[in-house]
Amino acid sequence: MKQEIQDGLASALLLIAKANNIPDYKLDQPIELVRSKKSSHGDFASNIAMRYAKLFKMSPCELADQIVVCVPLMPSVACMEVASPGFINIYLSHDSETRILETIYEQGDEYGKHQSPHPLHILLECISLEPPVTPLHAKSGRGLVFGDTLANVLRANGHEVKCFFQGEYVLSLAHELTHQFGERLVYPVDDWLSEPVKDWTEQEIKVGLEDKFITAAIAGMKAKLGAEDYQRVFAVVLAAMTADMREDLAGLGVTFDRWCDEILAAGSDKIQESLDILQNKGLLYEQDSAVWFKGTTFGDQKDRVVKNKDGMATYFASDIACYYDKYQRGYDLIIDIVDAKHHAYMAKIKASVTALGLNPKKLMMILVQFAVLHQHGKKVKISADSDESLALRALVEAVGHDAARFFYVMGNPEQSLDFDMDLAASHNKDNPFYYIEYAHARTCRILEKAKGNQVEVCAKLGISHRNQLKEKEEKVLLKELARYPEVVVFAGEQFTAHPIANYLRDLAGAWHHYYDSGHKLLHEDESIRSARLLLTLAVQQVLRNGLTIIGVKVFDRM
Repeated sequence: MKQEIQDGLASALLLIAKANNIPDYKLDQPIELVRSKKSSHGDFASNIAMRYAKLFKMSPCELADQIVVCVPLMPSVACMEVASPGFINIYLSHDSETRILETIYEQGDEYGKHQSPHPLHILLECISLEPPVTPLHAKSGRGLVFGDTLANVLRANGHEVKCFFQGEYVLSLAHELTHQFGERLVYPVDDWLSEPVKDWTEQEIKVGLEDKFITAAIAGMKAKLGAEDYQRVFAVVLAAMTADMREDLAGLGVTFDRWCDEILAAGSDKIQESLDILQNKGLLYEQDSAVWFKGTTFGDQKDRVVKNKDGMATYFASDIACYYDKYQRGYDLIIDIVDAKHHAYMAKIKASVTALGLNPKKLMMILVQFAVLHQHGKKVKISADSDESLALRALVEAVGHDAARFFYVMGNPEQSLDFDMDLAASHNKDNPFYYIEYAHARTCRILEKAKGNQVEVCAKLGISHRNQLKEKEEKVLLKELARYPEVVVFAGEQFTAHPIANYLRDLAGAWHHYYDSGHKLLHEDESIRSARLLLTLAVQQVLRNGLTIIGVKVFDRM
C-alpha cells in the first residue's frame, strides 16, 4: 500500500517535471511517507513538495496542488489534501484500512516480519567486563536480556544471528576455592591478589586501572599455582561458573549459541599473530621495558601496554587477538553488548581493529546502562562486591521471568532504567506488562465466550464483512495493527528493542479502550459480529507476535 502511494506520487512528479522541462535525473530525492499523528491530518503525510519546490521554482503549496491533481487514481486512497506549508495529507479508503485484517489472518505468526533486501550474517555477543561472580547479579540482567531480544528483532528482519557470551572468569578463583585437587591448590586470596575485587569507577576504567588489576591478578595466580595447576583450577572453576550462569539465564529465557572465555578464545597463537601484524606495521614500540601499542594514532585516549616487562601478554593483547579472530569468521557485522561504564573499552578496541587493517564499520558496540532497581520505595543495592546485593535469580523469583524480561527492555538501552520491582510484580493496569497480557487474555475470553454461545468464529466470514468496522475506536485499532510491521523494521534499523515494547502498550491501550467503550462484540447482526470477532483475532495475533519477539510467555488467562 505504501509503495503504491509512493509510486503514484513519483508518477505525478515526473509528469510535472516533464511539463517544466526538468530532466528526470534531478528527481533524485526519496519520496517519504510518515504516519500522521492526528486523524484530522489523514493516514499518511508527505513533504515531497517542500523538498522539490526550489527545483520547480514554485511555492511548496503550489507544487503540492499540482502533484495532487496529477496523481493517478489508486484503490487504496480515498483522497489527498494539501496542508500548509506544503504537506500532502493522504486519506486511505475504508476498504484499504480493513484489508490489514486479511493480511494478518493470512500471515499469522509471520505478520510483522520483514525480509531485509540486504540480509546480514551477524555475530552478537554479550561481553562480560565485570569481575565475574555467581550467581549473576541483577545489574547484569538488562544487557543480557537486551542482547537476547535484539537478536530476535534482527531475526524478524531477515538477518541470521549467532549469539555468544564472552567473559573472563579467572578472577572468580577469589570466590570459588576448589578442593578437587587437594589443599595444595587452595590459597588465601591475599597470597596472590594484591588488592580485593571491587566495582571500578568510570574514571578508574578510563585510565586503565582495571586492566592493570586483571593482568596482575592473572600473573599472581600463575606464579602461585604454576602453569599446570593454574590451568586445572581454571578449567574447574570455568565449568562450574558457566553452568551456574546458564541456570540463571535459563530463568530469564536467555540462551546463547556459544559460551567462550576471551583468553581461551584468542589463544597464545592468535595473540602473537595479531601482535606480529601490528609490529610489522610499526605500531608497537618499547618503553620502560614493556611493549606498547600506538593507540592514540587511531583515536584512543592513550597508548596501551600489550606486553609487560616479563614478556607476558596483557589482558588488552588478548582483546586484540580475540577481535582479530572474530573478523576471520566471515561475519558481515559484529555486535557487542557492553555496559556503559566501560565506554573507554570501545575506543581502544576500535583503535586496535583499525590498526590491524580491519574494517571498523563491521563492528558495532552498543552501550547498555544498568537498571536502577527499586523495591518497597527504596533503591536496591546491586553492587557486585556486596554480599547484600541482589542476585538475578532473586529478581526473577520476585517478579517473574516474563515481567523481568519485559521491564528490562522497556527503555532505550543507552538511558538509565528505573526498574520498580513492586510494580513489575503487581496485577493492575499500572503495570505495563500486566496491562498488555490482560489485553491478550481479554481477546481469549471473548473468543471462548463466542464458542460457548455456539457462535462460529470464522475468520473468512469476518473478512467478507470487514468493512462493517466503522466505529471510531475500530478505526484506531486498524491503524495500530497496520503500524506493527513498520515498528519491527524501525527497531531493526536502529538496532534496539524498546520500540516493540512501546508499541505493544499502545495496541493494548487501544484494545482496552475499544472493549471498555461498550461496543457489543457478540452483536446480533451476523455481519457486524463476524467483523468484530475478526478484529479480536487480529489483535490477539499481533500481541502474541510482539510478545514473542520480546521472549515472554503469552497468557490466555490472568
